[in-house]
Amino acid sequence: MRTAEEIERTKQSLIDALFELMAQKDYQSITMSEVANTAGYGRATLYRHFQSKEDMIKSYFEKNNAVFQDMKNIRITGAEDLYEVIFSVFSALRDNKEIVKLLISAHLEFMYLEFMNTAMVRNYEQNGFIVSKYSPYYFMGSLFNVSMQWVRNDCEESVKQITDFYYNHLFNVKPML
Repeated sequence: MRTAEEIERTKQSLIDALFELMAQKDYQSITMSEVANTAGYGRATLYRHFQSKEDMIKSYFEKNNAVFQDMKNIRITGAEDLYEVIFSVFSALRDNKEIVKLLISAHLEFMYLEFMNTAMVRNYEQNGFIVSKYSPYYFMGSLFNVSMQWVRNDCEESVKQITDFYYNHLFNVKPML
């Protein structure tokens, strides 16, 4: 029987293979067989862990990026906490810029938005921040659009600069950029 560590290593190899292929060719033309072969596994192994390429991308968000995990558990109690969330999101995007660019080029950035929406709705509900049922979507929608444009611009501004710009704009303070 394989250990949990071996299973996670296999899953990560498969995800890495998908991103490797995405850097070489159009996402729609990538087959599950190609992913398995690139990772050095058979199709049965691949399908034991993932049902689709989209499942692999969702797993990437869930397993390989600390900020996405932190978003599920962070407790926003004030403006400082919110600043830290924004800073963490931009930091994670900068650190994963090449993968995010692959998602953008494959028109899959909506998967990032869906993941972040789910995390933020859960956070708003847990912390009693729901002013309206649209509140978490307002926040994540604006953060998503700014962050995707920032990545498209190759993260030209520092994480602090883009965080300050976004935070100040969110609270209607004169932008710093």
